Amino acid sequence: MKSYINKLIICIILFAGVSCEDYLAEEPKSFASTENLFNNETAINQVLNGIYNVGAQIFWRERYLVRYNLSGDDIVSENDNDINRRAFNDYTVISTNNYIRQAWKGHTNGIARTNLFLENLEEFEDGLFKDRMRAEAKFLRAMFYFLQVRTFGNVPLLTEFENADLFPSQAEIPQVYDQIIADFKDAAENLPRWDEITGEQGRPTSTAAKAFLGKVYLTMATTPETQDNKYFQLAAEQFKELIDNHGLKLLANYMEVFQPQNEGGSEDIFSWQFLKDLPSPRQGYIHAYFSPNPGVYGQRGFARFIITPFLYDKLEDADARKLAMVKGEYESIKFNEAGNPVDTSLLQTPNNWALTTKFLDPDAGRFSHNNTNTNLPLMRYAEVLLMYSEAVNESVGPNAEAYMGIDMVRERAGASQIPRGLSQGQLREYIRDERLLELHGEGKRWYDLVRWGILEDRINEVKPEAAVEWPKHRFFPIPQEELDVNRNLVQNPGY
Repeated sequence: MKSYINKLIICIILFAGVSCEDYLAEEPKSFASTENLFNNETAINQVLNGIYNVGAQIFWRERYLVRYNLSGDDIVSENDNDINRRAFNDYTVISTNNYIRQAWKGHTNGIARTNLFLENLEEFEDGLFKDRMRAEAKFLRAMFYFLQVRTFGNVPLLTEFENADLFPSQAEIPQVYDQIIADFKDAAENLPRWDEITGEQGRPTSTAAKAFLGKVYLTMATTPETQDNKYFQLAAEQFKELIDNHGLKLLANYMEVFQPQNEGGSEDIFSWQFLKDLPSPRQGYIHAYFSPNPGVYGQRGFARFIITPFLYDKLEDADARKLAMVKGEYESIKFNEAGNPVDTSLLQTPNNWALTTKFLDPDAGRFSHNNTNTNLPLMRYAEVLLMYSEAVNESVGPNAEAYMGIDMVRERAGASQIPRGLSQGQLREYIRDERLLELHGEGKRWYDLVRWGILEDRINEVKPEAAVEWPKHRFFPIPQEELDVNRNLVQNPGY
């Protein structure tokens, strides 16, 4: 039975959008079995691409940003009647929320596909190609688990497919992090650097693996189950190696970072890829949620992700990140999920909102809102620099190295230099604010507020109407349908 399921899943991976029944109805000469899918490099690459397909459940449209920005202090929802989205803004998320279900399924589907791929890859001949494919798959599994453990806490830890427990119990958080570290280390040792690949944007590199490994250490340093100052030092070492040896650099202009022509460059360490003129969900939708109507360059948007006054007021007037925002009176036309206006005669209301244009694709075409080349950045060099400053400040204090990263990021933005001679606590606050200013709208903020242990205080300050509770909202609820299917799962406290 497992062997049949194995072949069926590979069929699904390869022919997403076409049912296996339809495919097999064409009187096939042979079945798409593991034996003939893992016997040549082209076929192996095709199966590996099937792992990337699960990104639609995690990153497509607004899903990722709803979970981790609407629940932060950088973005607020003022123009949205969707109760599933509003719940993240208001901290009323429940276990049947669709965005929670999509996240769990995306993570676990990605992990299962990776395990299936790795087990079958072992039958292929040893060599550099096999080493790279294994490392790339392990990078993806580590990324999926890193998302999963920070979002849901104790989760099942599965590294096999053929012999996997159908009703797994949850592992302890330190166990999950051990696996994440092992996978990222394997990827770092066996993948090429970012500047050693051409024409392969979107594939992980050793540069990306080391950056994420450093971020894992930084997260573990303040996670209650793994908390230890040694992780700050380990994080600093990872980031320093990248800064000194990987040829990374900040682009001169902040807005250039997000434009499609600069994808895969010296600052774009790892992004989730989107490309216009392809079938959904491979098109980029991101900018539409931050844009007004009619918007910049005539590209209409939904104006659903509004920059909080808390963030806007922290930006200096000459800061490029503030200049990339538009603020004023807009005709806030509401759209349905198909992108069509909904009763505009009743719903047009003027609002003095600030919205960022950082994800705008200038070449997408007039009035386009759901067909762009804009990627979702998951790791940028600017974040590495800020994490380096944080790791050094927390491990050894506010020395010159601790200032270096934040100084470089602020200099690129045209912002003033922060004061010298700060205490560790004072520099800590500057670094935390700088992550807000530099990385707003990139799916980082809820994670940051949680790992620093300041979620409740900050959300109460910025969104006093939100029903945030600590430690309940350290994690989101496990989807109810998963609990119904697997009675070995235990719901997170408070839900």
